[in-house]
Amino acid sequence: MKIDHEKMKRIAKLSDKELWATVVSVASENGIRLSSAQPSHEDLDKLRTILSNSENLGTWDAVRIIGEYRRKYGRG
Repeated sequence: MKIDHEKMKRIAKLSDKELWATVVSVASENGIRLSSAQPSHEDLDKLRTILSNSENLGTWDAVRIIGEYRRKYGRG
């Protein structure tokens, strides 16, 4: 899986609602089912920080982040 770092930075600038809709859509396109329940603003800001620094993000980091979300908010 190749990560498009410029795209990640653009996504990080979206509003909370747009950001979460994008995350759910991308996850779904890749066979990952996430709850439509939007995370807290604080959790989305953490996600924005990660996306903005995606040069340091690897595939296993992405898997870990999705796992943490699922534990906190459910699978959908």
